[in-house]
Amino acid sequence: MHHLTAPLRAAAATAGDADRLNLWAGTGWRQARAGSVAEVMADLLG
Repeated sequence: MHHLTAPLRAAAATAGDADRLNLWAGTGWRQARAGSVAEVMADLLG
């Protein structure tokens, strides 16, 4: 899938079209939160 969609993703990136650019996040994307690397690592290790 990655190689098949490369031209589409390249065109979207050139056009600045985030809606057409694949940004796959997996199934747990809703649990993601903003923060610094230090904060995220502290949460993971703590």
